Amino acid sequence: MRSPSRMRQAPAQLGASSVLVLALGACAQESARQEVKGQEEPPTHADPAPEKDGKGKGNPVYGRPASSAVVGDLGQMDAIRSGSSQAPTRVLNPNARYATTYRPGGAALAAFDAALQKGSIPVSYKDLVGDFAARYAPPLEPAKNGALSVSFETERTALPPDGGSVHLRLAFQGADVAPARPHLVVNLVLDRSGSMSGAAIGRAKEAADALVDRLDPQDDFSLVTFSTNAELLVPLGNVGSRKSQIHERISAIKADGGTNISAGLDLGYAQAKRKSADHANVNIVMLLSDGHANAGDTSAAGLSKRTEDAFQSGIQTSTFGLGDSFDPRVMSTIADRGAGGYYYLADASQIAKALATELDARLMPVAQGLEVRLRLRSDVTVSKIYGSRELSVVDASHVRLQERLVDQNVKNHDGIARDRHHDAEGGMRFFIPSFSRGDRHAMLFELNVPKGLGEHAIASVELRYKDRIVRENVAKETAIKVRFANSDAESYASVLPSVQKTVQAFAAGEAIRQAAEQVGMGDRAGAERLLRERSELLVAAAERFNDAAFREDALRLSRLGTAVREARVEPVALALLLRSSARGYLQ
Repeated sequence: MRSPSRMRQAPAQLGASSVLVLALGACAQESARQEVKGQEEPPTHADPAPEKDGKGKGNPVYGRPASSAVVGDLGQMDAIRSGSSQAPTRVLNPNARYATTYRPGGAALAAFDAALQKGSIPVSYKDLVGDFAARYAPPLEPAKNGALSVSFETERTALPPDGGSVHLRLAFQGADVAPARPHLVVNLVLDRSGSMSGAAIGRAKEAADALVDRLDPQDDFSLVTFSTNAELLVPLGNVGSRKSQIHERISAIKADGGTNISAGLDLGYAQAKRKSADHANVNIVMLLSDGHANAGDTSAAGLSKRTEDAFQSGIQTSTFGLGDSFDPRVMSTIADRGAGGYYYLADASQIAKALATELDARLMPVAQGLEVRLRLRSDVTVSKIYGSRELSVVDASHVRLQERLVDQNVKNHDGIARDRHHDAEGGMRFFIPSFSRGDRHAMLFELNVPKGLGEHAIASVELRYKDRIVRENVAKETAIKVRFANSDAESYASVLPSVQKTVQAFAAGEAIRQAAEQVGMGDRAGAERLLRERSELLVAAAERFNDAAFREDALRLSRLGTAVREARVEPVALALLLRSSARGYLQ
């Protein structure tokens, strides 16, 4: 969950009332996820290493589990004890890379804002999307001596004697302290094609003017425009005394011709490379466009390959979508491959906020190269990672490449030694290229733990990142321990309301996301039923926690169900509304 923009978060299983636990366990819906690809049988579990202390060291390290047995949805153990049978739960690959829900910039809401602007989603639905997870954020204070504060908590401190399901929450809070401002090399690539006529070109020029005004005199700037071909309007150089001349060049831009994004990017990267040898700079290309390429290389794969190649030269790429029918797939893919931010400028009021996020937060992150690795004990499995999915082989290779490039770029910019030359195997891996100042984020796992006695470490969480506040690599590994209670009642008494609230919020997001998938398959009745069931569970959660926020969430899901039933919105736009609302809970 991130504070600078509308972001997301979390769900829970309740444990005091057996009726409520039965409802929450039996009705919780699991979102569709990628089919786990066949892979080599992982090695057997290794014994924990001795505990260590200090940066670059850690607690027990867990090997790769060999067990492939399905333990069943142990998150529903209370329902099972009540006599309700449950289908077995899929066990997720314990040694794969997974997608992260942390997103810099405005990507999560860009397509939704565009649909509102266009009118394909009624404005009356606008309040159904937002940063709902922020209300359930873990109580973390910003780090005082470093980049990140972190916490790892299970929803119960004591499991039932027979084991069962337990949710594990990982939470992160970025420091409020900003690293030293780097020298910026900003290369603006502006779309002036005919499809940008009207409000879009006016907004692009406003954004360009605002960008120039935010840069320091000693920062470097270049301006490339493109339509059927690309043109260099302002060669790369210090803003300094050229500022008024730059504004004059921007003012004279007219919309006309085709949309040759590839030519614009090629010329923009050529300018950026004039400064790429100076590793102390932060070098970025900013693409302002509607994304509708119809000349030159028009493929998303070809365009994103350019940005990935540029990133290997230390050049980041961020995108700013313009117009009410911009292509979010193209613009988001370019930004993802270029390790940049992704924004939508629906109107002039959003320009300042987007640029502030980009220049003051994303380009000056407190941490970079954040890798989260969850290693499981051999008899512990994961049945759900909320909001995430296993990456394909191709996507995983792109993430690995980005990790190596971040490693090199941070060495060049900040002098922090490289430590990602080799990719150690094992564990569920998540990679976040940059973590911004003041941002918050949470990850939620459902673990399945067999019966036991006493206290045991069931997993370990390894964090590795480049701390730009203290200018060093940080590596920490923490054992996740649970105690087995002597009775179910004792286990119930150990619940942590904060984590359970997170679980409830994530469960709401998962239900909304699954409803979007059902709408996409033409099953509006099933989608409405799912939303209303989750709404009822949120009402029960509101009573359990005496929390008005859950009542608001229950009403929101009920209204989403009504939107599904009334069919006032086309299926594609309705699915977009639901996915955008789901993201509000899943970060």
